[in-house]
Amino acid sequence: MTTKEVPQMQMAVDEIVEESNFRSHKNPAKFVEFVQNVKKVGILEPALVRRNADGKIVMIAGHRRLAAAKAAGLKEIPVRVLDVDEKQAAEIQALENLHREDLSPMDEARALCCGFPTGVLLSSVGQF
Repeated sequence: MTTKEVPQMQMAVDEIVEESNFRSHKNPAKFVEFVQNVKKVGILEPALVRRNADGKIVMIAGHRRLAAAKAAGLKEIPVRVLDVDEKQAAEIQALENLHREDLSPMDEARALCCGFPTGVLLSSVGQF
């Protein structure tokens, strides 16, 4: 799967819907530190979102950035709107999370189980 480069834009935090996130383990102390950094410099890396069939903006990657922005009182965050379907979005989310060093074994299993169609998973496992 490839996605074309899309420009970054600002989007209101209240417009973004969070439907799924493979990560369940969150370090509260690191999150507080992240919120403080966001208050100082804002969100530096855009979140990845998509438009669903109903036209709503759905988070793909950047749940923690969105939560920190809300906690810091920001009204908007930088995003890139990708033209992908739900299946492709799940794959992108799984790949994003599998590259994290702090991913718990349960979150890793959830990403592997739910983020890839079986054929994609089998051909991709060796690439990690």
